[in-house]
Amino acid sequence: MLVYDFDALIDRRGTGCTKWDDTAARFGKEGLLPLWIADMDFPAPPCVVEAICRRAQHPIYGYCVFPSDYHDGFVAWQKKRNNWDVKKEWICHTPGVVSAISMAVQSFTVPGDSVLFCTPAYPPFKGTVEALGRHGVDAPMAFKDGRFELNFDAMEEKAKSARMLLFCNPHNPAGRSFSREELNRVAEIAEKNNLIVVCDEIHSDIVYEPCHHIPFASLNDWTKDHCVVMMAPSKTFNIAGLTTSLIVIPNDKLRGQFLRFTDDCTHIGGGSVFGLVGCQAAFEGGESWLDELRAYLKGNVDFVEKELAARVPAVKLVHPEATYVPLVDFRELGMTNEELQKFLVEKVGVALNDGASFGELTKGFARLNIATQRAHLREFIDRLEAALKR
Repeated sequence: MLVYDFDALIDRRGTGCTKWDDTAARFGKEGLLPLWIADMDFPAPPCVVEAICRRAQHPIYGYCVFPSDYHDGFVAWQKKRNNWDVKKEWICHTPGVVSAISMAVQSFTVPGDSVLFCTPAYPPFKGTVEALGRHGVDAPMAFKDGRFELNFDAMEEKAKSARMLLFCNPHNPAGRSFSREELNRVAEIAEKNNLIVVCDEIHSDIVYEPCHHIPFASLNDWTKDHCVVMMAPSKTFNIAGLTTSLIVIPNDKLRGQFLRFTDDCTHIGGGSVFGLVGCQAAFEGGESWLDELRAYLKGNVDFVEKELAARVPAVKLVHPEATYVPLVDFRELGMTNEELQKFLVEKVGVALNDGASFGELTKGFARLNIATQRAHLREFIDRLEAALKR
């Protein structure tokens, strides 16, 4: 018997919500159905809401320290769900993974160094690297038979000039959960070229069977000693607004370099009152909620694939192994990327992330957020079908 109702519609407008309150300003039109930025239209787990409400009853919200048992739930979570033994002293705090990426680039490279990543890529990968005076080096993935695959030949070649590999697993926006074989190949390339590996694993809990997540640092002794793993409760439990992330760095020297920037240079290593409370409650009590959520999201994947195939067969969902923000392939419509974006906004009335923002390879695609009530996904396909018939 299901406990949580993910079909229940909740009006988020007027709550300072980026997804719903900022869509018109960003996309230039009122009335769009917002299926873009990566947060969910579902309430956070009750254990999180209850813990925050309890803490809010105390009327002083001053500076805070990390409770001695703060990381216990996260450590137990990684062992149970990913078979990864994490020591509490390995864990650093940042407000978010993007800020952590910036700290890592500054900690482990110098201006003029090259940082390797694989496109399509989350836009802050390239943007952050280049804003900090480093060179972004791109190893484009291959799109074969409706699936994105790593291009190991390109990675081998580009790694020769790089100092760091900025990797994403599960992959946003490709929707891949990389296999152990693939990850071992990436690790071989990184070790051969003595790269620091910064692995964005923020989507690690949104993985669909039969796939399972493998933390990069857990592969072998070399990856453990040369890797920074970036995780957070934000995507898992829909609490991005609590600005809390967990950065796992097993190597003492690397962790010291990282903490120099987070604690001594930028002073972002302290947590927020409600972020700490929410994060701890989520990992200690949110597992049953997450299991039901993943089943609902898989149902959304199946629904979109089935409805597109039946009603708009020229448009195809890139089947995700993980994440709730898969790509949709619109290329058979024969539009340029600019024409596609205009069509989606002006004719369909939907806000999706422009595929071109992730790289050249995904022009003609758009990223769809399926972490919403199924009624919204049905409305999206209704609007799309109607627009194509006009």
